[in-house]
Amino acid sequence: MAGRKRIRAKLALALAAAFVIAPVGAQAESTIEVLLEKLRAKGVISEFEYGEFKAMHAAESKEAEKKTAETLVGKFKNGFKFETADKQNSIQLEGRVQADYRKYSPGSGTTDMFDIRRARLGVSGKFMGDWEYEVTGDYDATEDEDSGYDTELDTAKIAYAGLKPLKITAGKFKMPFSLEEQTSSRFIDFMERSMVNTYGGVGKNLGFMLSGAPFKGATLAVAYANTGTGVDVNASDEKETILRGTLNLSEMMGSKNTIAHLGLGYTTGKFVDGDDVDTIRPDNRGEKIFDTGSFSTLDDTVDLERKGVELALAYDNFKLQGEYMTANFSGNTAGGSFDKDLDTAYISAMWMITGEKYADSYKGGKFGGIKPRKDFKNGSGGAWEVGVRYSLLDGSDFLTGSGPTLNSNYTDKANAWTVGLKWIPNYNTRVMLNYVKSSFDDPVTSIGSDEQDAYMLRTQVFF
Repeated sequence: MAGRKRIRAKLALALAAAFVIAPVGAQAESTIEVLLEKLRAKGVISEFEYGEFKAMHAAESKEAEKKTAETLVGKFKNGFKFETADKQNSIQLEGRVQADYRKYSPGSGTTDMFDIRRARLGVSGKFMGDWEYEVTGDYDATEDEDSGYDTELDTAKIAYAGLKPLKITAGKFKMPFSLEEQTSSRFIDFMERSMVNTYGGVGKNLGFMLSGAPFKGATLAVAYANTGTGVDVNASDEKETILRGTLNLSEMMGSKNTIAHLGLGYTTGKFVDGDDVDTIRPDNRGEKIFDTGSFSTLDDTVDLERKGVELALAYDNFKLQGEYMTANFSGNTAGGSFDKDLDTAYISAMWMITGEKYADSYKGGKFGGIKPRKDFKNGSGGAWEVGVRYSLLDGSDFLTGSGPTLNSNYTDKANAWTVGLKWIPNYNTRVMLNYVKSSFDDPVTSIGSDEQDAYMLRTQVFF
């Protein structure tokens, strides 16, 4: 009898130790449950002891689960991230550096340069499961003669995603307009976005947004924000309503190798009276080629309306993509009313030479990054891509009539061909080489010609 008691005591101690050491492991827990059942069946432990051990294990498991859920665990998956085991809370460090070299010919007024195109650092993540946040700073490497080097708030937003499929976002963030704009600068097909984006892209502004996926393969978003052209505009500026909807017919039909994307965008609001249409450059980030006089109206009101259509078709490692956008300005001046359009468009063709599928990088109505089949190591690997794009600008409505007209020394029409080669050593790194051939209907004084060639190189790392 004494020997049996000693055996029971040893078993009890062993089981108790097992509960403490591995209280939440599913496999360990299952093994212990089976062992307890067998010990009880053989009479090694009593019903009372069995119940005590079960209760002890349950209490220890609950406490261990709570501690595990509250502990941030670090990992690297395309970036540095800390997350709790229950995935309800996280913080991720985000950053990117894009180091460029650009050479122009003819180069009159356009400086050949090394440039830090973008240098950003911030954090993003979520808390309490349904709340999301992001704060990112943009560190401008271009020196301003008055203020020196400039640093600005690139993104500052908070979102609530607990009303699925609806998400509510507020702060400064990317507005829902244009496929090219929705694609992060980390993942765009060429070094610079097209002339569609140089004015037609709404960019990042202050406001709020409702967005979601009403059904498989569809997205819908509506935002109300300050009117702007991708800069941080203040609260006294005019406001606009922005809408975008997309369909991916391939996803709706269950295809995993193709993309059949159709998107429509629309904005309506007020343009800032006294401002002008400027900063339009060709696709080479060179000199400004289009600039109008200021909008000075009788009632300090300029109506701005944008309409855009976007299309992307992909099969395995081939992709066609294009957009057309028109921006309409209307109002009243002492010389009469005006109603003027600024039209832009592009079409591009891309080929992943190494066979990666574009469908793998597409989600939620936009494109993400390409992950190479094999990362570059020991002198081999990485993904290779080539592409070509044609874009155009037509601002001929601003040549004559009431309201603002095209300033001298600029052109009302332009087009650009871009040819690009891209090497992606791994998901977080890119090396890009672009050649851009731009042509203008009229000579642009700052360029000294009606055409310009640009040779562009970028090395990029992000996390």
